[in-house]
This record gives sequence, structure tokens and C-alpha cells, in this order.
Amino acid sequence: MDESQDPDVHGQKWTRAPRWVKVTGVVVAVIAVLLLAMALFGGGQHGPSRHMHSSHTLPASTGQ
Repeated sequence: MDESQDPDVHGQKWTRAPRWVKVTGVVVAVIAVLLLAMALFGGGQHGPSRHMHSSHTLPASTGQ
């Protein structure tokens, strides 16, 4: 038998990943894509002004 075709030549035996590893990877990838899409396309208004009414104005500086 040719040693280059033996999967256990260097003491490593390749096995498939368990289902929970695959599911976790898919969930992490989906969340990453959603976060990237939100960052690129706006994802809403952020910051303290989103909690204020639009009629609310800041006081003018008196310059003293």
C-alpha cells in the first residue's frame, strides 16, 4: 500500500466535525453577516438623539 494514500501516516486521523460544531459555525456566520449588513446599510439611528423628541432643542450657548 502506498503511504501517501494512508490517512494515518503522520499520526493524524481525520474525522468529521460533530453536528453541534457545524450548527454553531453556521449561527456565528449568519450573525456576522447580519452585523456586517447593518453596518453597511445603516441599521437604524444610533446615539443619544434617538431618545429625544424631534421638537426638543438644545439650549443656546450664552457665550459668558
